[in-house]
Amino acid sequence: MDFNTQDLGERLQSGGYNEQGKTLIIWQGVTYFLTSQGVDSTLAFIANHSGPGSAVIFDYFYNETLRDTTLSYVKAMRRAAQMTGEEYMFGIDQGQIEPFLTRRGVSDVHNVTLEDLKRRYFTGPNAGCVIPPGIAIVSARVNKANGPQSALP
Repeated sequence: MDFNTQDLGERLQSGGYNEQGKTLIIWQGVTYFLTSQGVDSTLAFIANHSGPGSAVIFDYFYNETLRDTTLSYVKAMRRAAQMTGEEYMFGIDQGQIEPFLTRRGVSDVHNVTLEDLKRRYFTGPNAGCVIPPGIAIVSARVNKANGPQSALP
């Protein structure tokens, strides 16, 4: 689905989605290709139309990484994205994921960088693997205690 132009609620409802049920939404490899409005509308849907205990997991780039024109892997990513007609558009300022998500109706935020994952899992023969900085994976739970949420401008 195109999160910038299609309605997530309509797409999920057509597939039998039960918004009263506890749901895990895995949203990997998507946010950085979206507009801010696309990200906000998706998070608003998750916050307002997911049962208690529901959660979302997604990866994202730091804005600082996306703006750094000196990083060779960022240059390579942008070239590859251009070849597929996509563009890296969205990031979140480093250290701001918790307030960003809290304002959008989710809480219990757990953020893990690729560097964190490397330290934990890339040991032994894999210890020398190069991991690009500036990318993180976050999980958070729907915060039903605050009532309905709306997308921020």
